[in-house]
Amino acid sequence: MVSVTSVYKGGGDHLVSFDGSQTFAVISLEGRDDEKVDALPNVVSVLRSSTVPVQIGGTTFTFDVVSDQVEDDLRRAELLSFGIVAVLLIIVFGSLVASLLPLIITGLSLTAFIPLTP
Repeated sequence: MVSVTSVYKGGGDHLVSFDGSQTFAVISLEGRDDEKVDALPNVVSVLRSSTVPVQIGGTTFTFDVVSDQVEDDLRRAELLSFGIVAVLLIIVFGSLVASLLPLIITGLSLTAFIPLTP
């Protein structure tokens, strides 16, 4: 963490809600984007450990949440498309054995390639 700006630390009154019941704090993290994403769970756990309700936002948090959601959606789409392709291959090839060959080759290539990705 590089700096924290809040109403209590040089932020001024513009960081307080109109009714005075909520405030805003800006936490700046140093490093590359991937380092910030890696540090985010530690920062969030410290912030959520207080009794004060906390909402997290910002580009680093949004990037982390969106990338997790995209990863889940892609996994779901791949599983769904694998089943649809299997049915279509059985119809096109007319034989279960012939239709499984492209799926087996695809599955083997994916299992060989996925561990190599960062």
